[in-house]
Amino acid sequence: MSDRTDLQFLQDILESACAAMEFVAGYDLARFSGDRKTRSATIRELEIIGEAANRISAAKKDRYPDVPWRLMKDFRNVLSHEYFGVSDEILWDIVQRKIPELLSQIKEIIRIELSADGSVL
Repeated sequence: MSDRTDLQFLQDILESACAAMEFVAGYDLARFSGDRKTRSATIRELEIIGEAANRISAAKKDRYPDVPWRLMKDFRNVLSHEYFGVSDEILWDIVQRKIPELLSQIKEIIRIELSADGSVL
């Protein structure tokens, strides 16, 4: 069992989301598909996002039901156990469309949580 806080897991999600977007900046799908190192690094960050989402408390998840907590965890499991079944197109779509939205949600949650109790990460 981890002694890390929900805020720390939220920060993990934030950092990994930013990293995934940085990895593909300036890429198109063809370049992404042809760059194994970038694909692998992106997949790793998506796995971290899913693992961190899984470790956030149920109370925190209930407080923010619009965040796709379950989808993040489930996709992490797919990446880890059925990696051959995930197409480059799906990965690309997630990083291009879903991650920016998630980033916005997580930044707002961190802002709310920090202002609510004055905590620091």
